[in-house]
Amino acid sequence: MKTFKSLVAASLLASASSMAFADLYSGVDYAFIDAGDVDLGAVALKGGYQINEWAAVEARVGFGVDDDNIGGAKAELNHFYGAYVVAGLPNSSIVLPYAIVGYTKGEVEARFAGVKVKNDGNDWSYGVGARVGMTDRLSANFEFIRYADKNDAELDAVNIGLVYKY
Repeated sequence: MKTFKSLVAASLLASASSMAFADLYSGVDYAFIDAGDVDLGAVALKGGYQINEWAAVEARVGFGVDDDNIGGAKAELNHFYGAYVVAGLPNSSIVLPYAIVGYTKGEVEARFAGVKVKNDGNDWSYGVGARVGMTDRLSANFEFIRYADKNDAELDAVNIGLVYKY
């Protein structure tokens, strides 16, 4: 009887943990960033939890991989991170359109004639996108997001990437 109880407890624990794990996802995006006169590139890692069929919470962290030059100055994105709510529109197709809203913090750097200037910034972020199912667990995502809109400076990105559901 003790062995039976142990087996039942173990199977309940395993099924409960797999159910909780089934709602997790992670992914990677490449971001084509438009910062006014400067075009930058970044790689972002993301992880999220699907709360229900239409809502998820997500965290992202990214770092710059493609810098730009303007007027002899080199501009680069050092890093950014943020937390977001993703609201999808469930349907019977392989395409899941969604809206995203959250808060992003990042650091950019400019160098000119040996002088380096760093600027930290944070702002509310929002955008729209779509996930296209490739398999039961893997999907591609395409997204337009405005990471910042402060002091007449807009930081927009077109993100493309992959998402894996556990």
